[in-house]
Amino acid sequence: MNLKSLTLVLLLAFTVALPAAKAQPPGKLPLAAGELAPGTVYYTPDGSKFLVFLPDDPVGDKLWVSTKGGKRLWGLGDRPGVNHKEAARARVTEAGRFEVLNAAGKVIWSIQATGPENDDGLCDPIEGQVLTLTPYGVPMMTFEGLGELPEGVSEYNLPLVSGITLQQGVEYRSPGFTFYLIHQADNNLCVYRASDKRFVWGLNEQRGVNYEQAARVRIAPGGVAEVDGVFTPISPRLEVLDGTGKVIYKVEGPGGEFGLDPEGRPVMKPERILE
Repeated sequence: MNLKSLTLVLLLAFTVALPAAKAQPPGKLPLAAGELAPGTVYYTPDGSKFLVFLPDDPVGDKLWVSTKGGKRLWGLGDRPGVNHKEAARARVTEAGRFEVLNAAGKVIWSIQATGPENDDGLCDPIEGQVLTLTPYGVPMMTFEGLGELPEGVSEYNLPLVSGITLQQGVEYRSPGFTFYLIHQADNNLCVYRASDKRFVWGLNEQRGVNYEQAARVRIAPGGVAEVDGVFTPISPRLEVLDGTGKVIYKVEGPGGEFGLDPEGRPVMKPERILE
């Protein structure tokens, strides 16, 4: 079976075929800046997974990821607060963002990898990134395979400094790769032992927290809060936010970096002194 035939089989297996729809030649990941072609199946380099954008599908998800064997791994419709039915365009921007837009050109969902905070307390996207998939099939922006990382860009290792937003589906590894932290596709934030992938800690176990609402995980910066004329210092902290931006869980402590303790539990640690 040639590649074009395989593309047709995959599209017919997972979508509602339209009379006017035309299968496109397969594409390849990672993707640099540009528009995603509707109906094109974008394969990972090893061919094990693919991403497809189908804005004309009136029934199914508009943007989704599957294994070559047909197991669905991720879908835009699974994202909290996102109406995937509005998706009309998908693109990778020069500024390092992957965006899904509606017919009016409004961004309805996006991801980006960011650098350190700027003077306004925001994280600027960094140019030169490409769109790819994590081992779990979640879309992510990365410099992987592009050579040396730009200054200030963290590899996916712990500890993490303030201003970093975790990318969903990415493993953040402790020193020596004893444990790894991951914001999973089901929105749960978990720690696993690296040697055997044994579950160590999870947001789902925290009292009063609905892990399914965890739309974003970030290392928030410190600062000073003023309440009734009283100024109180605020330390950097890990924050888990829902789709409205409300903090539903946080890890606080005296340290300036986020990491894992010897048992694999999330903690804030003192910042390292770099010589």
